Amino acid sequence: MCPAPPGTVVREPFTRRWSNATQWPNGVLPADGDTVEVHGNWTVIIDVALPVFNQLVVDGVLIADDSRDVNITAKWIHIRAGNLTAGSESSPFLHNFVIQLNGNKHDAGYYIDPILAGNKHMVVSGTLNIHGVTPSTVTTYLKQTAMKNDSAIFVNSKSGWAVGDTIVIAPTFSAWN
Repeated sequence: MCPAPPGTVVREPFTRRWSNATQWPNGVLPADGDTVEVHGNWTVIIDVALPVFNQLVVDGVLIADDSRDVNITAKWIHIRAGNLTAGSESSPFLHNFVIQLNGNKHDAGYYIDPILAGNKHMVVSGTLNIHGVTPSTVTTYLKQTAMKNDSAIFVNSKSGWAVGDTIVIAPTFSAWN
């Protein structure tokens, strides 16, 4: 069993804002390429555009402010003993929320355990809570058969769908003509 990360005993009685340099070690905001740790006793609201991290470790609470789009980009993200939250069931996140892992195939790898390694990864041993707006149509049926190489499909309902949404078409296991 891993030891508890530092700072997990007593949560601070206030909430930090990512944009407040005075609340970061040495009074300096994290910058591009930094390894950043959200300590276990911290609660931090992401209220500005974030830099591109080398590593991000979350032992405390990291909350996406729903007044803006949030993009978290790093080579390595570990939500270790804390949680990362964007919205809730009762109040879904209304903006874009993106987690992007960057890495070059020639970068040195990181070992997660003796078997698993990679040059970019995300590990969640804490909690990841992402709640967005659910479209009113999450399941529908094709109005007509979709054939290989078709450039359009026709469905019964597409209410709530937006440009850029992903559509998955499940097979009916009928014989292919």
